[in-house]
Amino acid sequence: MVLGIKEYPCQLDNDELDTLIDFIDNIRYQSNPTVVKTEDNFLDCDLPVIQKLRWSYYDSCSRYWDMDVFDFKINSWIYVDWKGNSKEPYMHAHNSENPYTLSGIMYLKFTNSSGTTMFPMPGRPSYFLPNKMLTWFIFPSNLPHIPGRGMDNEKRYSLSADLYYGR
Repeated sequence: MVLGIKEYPCQLDNDELDTLIDFIDNIRYQSNPTVVKTEDNFLDCDLPVIQKLRWSYYDSCSRYWDMDVFDFKINSWIYVDWKGNSKEPYMHAHNSENPYTLSGIMYLKFTNSSGTTMFPMPGRPSYFLPNKMLTWFIFPSNLPHIPGRGMDNEKRYSLSADLYYGR
């Protein structure tokens, strides 16, 4: 475990993944000048494969903290990148004002030349997430990171989520 990042596999079959990618390709992205992403409520969609991902995220976060977090709230979105995308990823953290939050990243589809998320490490080489699909990478939300780039014309899809306690 580097920087408190833990891995939790998610079981999706090829048909579920194809259904998910087809759904993503047919929804509207945010009108955002800096990134190509969906709205922040992706895991609230009523498609069975998305509900499966929602519960796998809750389960992964429960295992990370070793406690039941099913009453916590989730923000979630799909991040899309490809070689011709003019929007550059940038270094950021999530929920820096709340230490009781977790973030997760899952790669849904990418090519071998696509980059993975990078976490800077002071005084050491940066850490890059492993090139694993359908695995939740769970980490404290305040860790700065930058998404990897899609290096081919084929789109690179990742699912990101934040878990937090809120009323």
